[in-house]
Amino acid sequence: MADITIDEALRLAMSQEESVRDAILTLDEEFRSFRDSYMLPNNASQWAPLFAARVASHNKEYRHRIKQDLHVSTHNLKHLYSEGGDGDDNKRSNAMNLLLSMIIGALKTNRTLNRRLDEYINLHTHLLQGNFLSLADRVFIRKTLPDLERCREKLARDAVGVKELFDAYKPCLYVISYKRELKKCEEALSARKTTKGDIERETAPVFRILSRLFEDRKSIFEESTKLGHSHAVAWFSLSTDRVDPATLRQALAQYDVLRDRVWAQKAIHDASVNVIKDIAVEGEFAPSTVPGADGKEVPINTMRQAFDVYERICASCSGMVQLADPIIETLVEYLAVLRLTEAHVLAGLA
Repeated sequence: MADITIDEALRLAMSQEESVRDAILTLDEEFRSFRDSYMLPNNASQWAPLFAARVASHNKEYRHRIKQDLHVSTHNLKHLYSEGGDGDDNKRSNAMNLLLSMIIGALKTNRTLNRRLDEYINLHTHLLQGNFLSLADRVFIRKTLPDLERCREKLARDAVGVKELFDAYKPCLYVISYKRELKKCEEALSARKTTKGDIERETAPVFRILSRLFEDRKSIFEESTKLGHSHAVAWFSLSTDRVDPATLRQALAQYDVLRDRVWAQKAIHDASVNVIKDIAVEGEFAPSTVPGADGKEVPINTMRQAFDVYERICASCSGMVQLADPIIETLVEYLAVLRLTEAHVLAGLA
């Protein structure tokens, strides 16, 4: 390779120096974005205590929101379904009594419909086999039976859905229905708070690693700058306007070493940042569960859905009764007609 002009050598060296800075900037920007989200200053000694204080503050807000949500659910439950909660105490809940009575009523109605429909089908089959039904009755029954069976199937699905939903959310429903259960839940939220001291002790070693890496990158940046300056001075001091290729390769390789030192940090840098982020999520959104009325842990998001589930169960029960009642009334009328027909048949055979 022919000798290279000083201008070209400087351009290549500057390009290498920029690649070192770009590598440094990549890691610095990733960490700076995280620092900015928690308003952490340049002073690394303040990272752990300030981060811990912010996480604890966010956690306090989080737990307060949960308590508010539960109070809103309790308030809505009492005022929409329990006449303001008059008469409620630690052992009595009008809203829960209403829900249970609606579930029992809907399931009972479903059983009544099944019993009436089975009787209707059996009596119809008996009379049809004996050719005791008029043509009009046969046509009418043939047309109505498919619809009746579809209604039966829908009610069966709804009944299963209501029972499964109630069983799944029963601990949550009791929490928003009974004062003592709500109080226990609130006490658990207060007791399971994230503390500044715990977060600081957990993150301080990780922040020390990040601080050391940050300082190492600053040192590498300074080395790269000094290197660029020393190369420029050395080459401009040459008696010729050309740089020997071997000398240039040796100079450029020095930047490669610096850049490799930066990228060698990436794995531990990324792992450390992820550890801090995980601690933040766990700390800010603690607790993730609270005790239900049965003492078992319930996910917070499940507990927050309790009031919506209460209304869904009520709506399903009301829908079941509204669908079944007219059918039961009609079946009772049909059965009266079929029983009368059967009575006439039996009288004729006597």
